[in-house]
Amino acid sequence: MTDKGKLLTINHAAVIVLTVVYQVIMMAWFMLFAEVWMELQGFSEEDLADASALPYVIAFVSALIMNYVLAWSFIRMGVKSGVDGLKTGFILGFGLVALQLVTQYSFSLKPFALALIDAGGLLLVFLVSGYVLGSWKKFR
Repeated sequence: MTDKGKLLTINHAAVIVLTVVYQVIMMAWFMLFAEVWMELQGFSEEDLADASALPYVIAFVSALIMNYVLAWSFIRMGVKSGVDGLKTGFILGFGLVALQLVTQYSFSLKPFALALIDAGGLLLVFLVSGYVLGSWKKFR
C-alpha cells in the first residue's frame, strides 16, 4: 500500500512494544480473574508456586509472532487506520481465535466460563494490537 508514493512496511518498533503490552494485558486480565480461573482449572496457589519460567518464554515468543503476523496481514489487507485495525483485530481475534478456543474447551469438557476468561483475554489483545498496528504506520 502506498501513502504519498511510499511503501507501507512492518513497523518493528510497534510489534516489539505490542509484544510487551500483550504480556501486561494478559497479566492484568488473569489477575482480575485469578480466583475464578484457578478454581475452574482445579489449581491451588501451591500448584502454581513452583511453576517454571518456560510458559512465560513461550508466551513472549508467541506474542511476538502473533504481532508480526498481524502486522504482515494488515499490510496485505490494506488496513488504513486504527479503527480499521480495531475492526480487523476483532474479526481475527473473535473469528479465528476465540471461537476455536471455545470449541476446543467444549470438546475437552472444560467449563464454558473458563473458555470465556481465556478467550476474552486473547480477544482484548487482538483489539489493542489491531488498533495500534492500524494507527502506528511505517513507510519506506
